[in-house]
Amino acid sequence: MMTFSDVQITFELDQGELSAWIEQQWVRPLRQGEGWHFDDGDVARLQLICELKRQMAVNDEAMPLVLELLDQLYATRATLDHLRHAMDRLSEPALAELMGLLGKEAG
Repeated sequence: MMTFSDVQITFELDQGELSAWIEQQWVRPLRQGEGWHFDDGDVARLQLICELKRQMAVNDEAMPLVLELLDQLYATRATLDHLRHAMDRLSEPALAELMGLLGKEAG
């Protein structure tokens, strides 16, 4: 877990900018007492936000849409991964039937 000041130093953010990102719920750290604590997922999201802002020039107005679309993409990838794992457990006849229903040949 990283503290608010750890995140500021790591990502070279001023207090107002990081506070705004939390307020806008671009990142959702855990509030403990008077301070914020950022887990690995929060830190990865902060890295993404910094890259979007600094390297791709995504502005504050577009950021919520970009983050929402990325969240949807990640959720879709997770769903497809679960489906792939479930398909790996199917018997050959069941997999062939499923692939037939999907309009593809089992490989």
